[in-house]
Parts: sequence; C-alpha cells; structure tokens
Amino acid sequence: MSRMSRVKKLSSPRLELCGAQLLARLIKKVLPILCTPLDGVHLWTDSRLVLTWLQYIPTRWNTYVDKRVSEIQDITSNFFWHHVASEDNPADILSRRTGPEELWHNSQWWNGPSWLEHSEELWPHSNIVLEEAPLEQRKHMYEWQT
Repeated sequence: MSRMSRVKKLSSPRLELCGAQLLARLIKKVLPILCTPLDGVHLWTDSRLVLTWLQYIPTRWNTYVDKRVSEIQDITSNFFWHHVASEDNPADILSRRTGPEELWHNSQWWNGPSWLEHSEELWPHSNIVLEEAPLEQRKHMYEWQT
C-alpha cells in the first residue's frame, strides 16, 4: 500500500511510523471479515527506527511518537513485526518513479516479494540491530524522588 504524505512536512521516520499505524488500522478492519483461520499475522516495515520504537514502552518517546506507538502496540500485540529490505518492499516501488505500464507488469507490486510464497523458514532473516533511538525520545523523564 502506498500513500502520499500531507502538505505539512514530516520527517521520514515519522512518515514511516504513520505507515505502520495505517497498516495496523487496516489489519484491524480486515481481520474480522476474513473467513480463514490464521496461524499468525506478520507485519513488515523497512524502517529499523520504527521497529525500535515499537520495542519500547511508548512513554519513552515524545507525544507524537508515543500516541502512534501506543495505538500500534494495542492493535498488533499478538502479531509479528519484521524488517523488509527496501529492495523487497513493494511500497517502495512507487518512490522509484515507476510508471503505470511498468507497475502493471511488476510482480512484486501485485504479489509482494517472491520469498513470501515459501514457508516462513525460507524467508530472509536479517539480523538487524535495532537502532539507538535518541530521536523522538522525551527530553525529560520524570523520576520519583526518594
């Protein structure tokens, strides 16, 4: 899924976070109407920083990130988040200035990465190190005085 960003400028990490939020909201709407039992739900992002934000309690981050991470964690608490390399991410195809004719014939756009057709054991497992994330961290963490 691709979406254009709003006129107000947001940083790339915040846009990636909004993408994860959109995915969480979409999956929340779609899962109840599926008639197929699922063993597990796997969600993908190409943003290591978003994966880092999702690993921590939301109050660690500033208000903008906190609110979105809270919602994503609430919706996707039983799901599996994964990192997908940018070259395997169908959403990035549009950012490469792909024309309509090329998009029409692009298997990755319509079906996702070819490795998704195989069992989970054969999916690429990137041993990514989650990013240090001072970005969007609260400036003042309140500590209780003893």
